[in-house]
Amino acid sequence: MSDDNTSTSAPTAEKATGPADTASQAAPKVMHGGRVVEPGDAYSPVTDRMCTVYDGIREHDHHAEWEGQPTIRFFPDHFLSEATAMVLLLCLYSVLAIFLPAYLEGRANPSVTPVGSKPAWYFLFLYQYLHFVPPLIGTITPVALLVLLGAWPFIDRNPSRKPRKRIAALALAVMVVVIIMTLTVMGAME
Repeated sequence: MSDDNTSTSAPTAEKATGPADTASQAAPKVMHGGRVVEPGDAYSPVTDRMCTVYDGIREHDHHAEWEGQPTIRFFPDHFLSEATAMVLLLCLYSVLAIFLPAYLEGRANPSVTPVGSKPAWYFLFLYQYLHFVPPLIGTITPVALLVLLGAWPFIDRNPSRKPRKRIAALALAVMVVVIIMTLTVMGAME
């Protein structure tokens, strides 16, 4: 056959479908085990099966790993078994709490304040701070200091991370730690 016969023959698929479909037809379709291999696919190095590639990362071939083993659906099979166990345990704990309560101390009496009640050790500095300032100031100051701590990276624009170039920030941090420790010790000794 000559080249003239091919040019005068019936229109090819490229001519019939138009130029929009030529890009999708450019990549050859290769069959592997009855499946068409697309440009983004790859072989699994372990099972020699096809596995999909997303953004250059090969997805693990889970189907080949668990092939032949019985499976259950997540919903409703697995979900219902877990929800049933959760409800049964909640019922058991509720029955135990109602009929066998664990009394650690005597029942609380809201009209009697126990002598020497103190907060936990990590709140002792705030408890002691309230002894030195009026209640309103003692309530607003810790909140304002927490807001200042959250805004500190935006306030202190020093680009250096070397400690010797951050003397003011280090001095302020040491001062805050010393004040907190002093107030904690004072609150514990009271």
